[in-house]
Amino acid sequence: MKNKNLGMLAGILILIVFILVSYFLQTNMEFFEKNLDLGIFGIFLYVFITVFATVVAPISAIPLLPVAVFLWGWFYAAILSVIAWTIGSVIAFIIARKYGISIIKKFISLDKISYYESFIPKKDLFLGIILMRIFLPVDLLSYLLGIFSKVNLRTFTLATFIGVIPFAIILSYVGSLPILYQLFSLFFGGIIFLYLYYRFIKKK
Repeated sequence: MKNKNLGMLAGILILIVFILVSYFLQTNMEFFEKNLDLGIFGIFLYVFITVFATVVAPISAIPLLPVAVFLWGWFYAAILSVIAWTIGSVIAFIIARKYGISIIKKFISLDKISYYESFIPKKDLFLGIILMRIFLPVDLLSYLLGIFSKVNLRTFTLATFIGVIPFAIILSYVGSLPILYQLFSLFFGGIIFLYLYYRFIKKK
């Protein structure tokens, strides 16, 4: 229960920072249009930071998503996020598969690992990974599957790629909206997510 509440609190804080970054960008658009264009270097930097944040839990690069939306538009921001989250997840999965708990406990607490271990489905793992991407952090799920599942790398990569697409598209599009619409979208979306999340938790 403690891990669940801490996870929810972390998610709320990340979304608050997300909105603050969007607000700051939108209210200082002229300044950032002149000073924030990093060209191709900016693309590689965003992907690198997002990959790094996915591997080194519990850091999140989601608050940087509004910056990507501002620079390249919501569609390309979503594509870059899908690529970065998938690469980071694969790296985390390989680390977990190779080194096990001995190295993973340096990134994630053993209590959290133990709490979420029971969420891994024993059947239909491909579909399960896609669905779990909705409820569990990208980094945490990658480490858990690397340690406790027998899924192969190819299946994991494809399921991860598919699973992060809706999240990337929704967040990127929301990040392109005016702040008031972002607040409404995240508020009502958060209510729906919490309902589905607690149904998921209760079922497990």
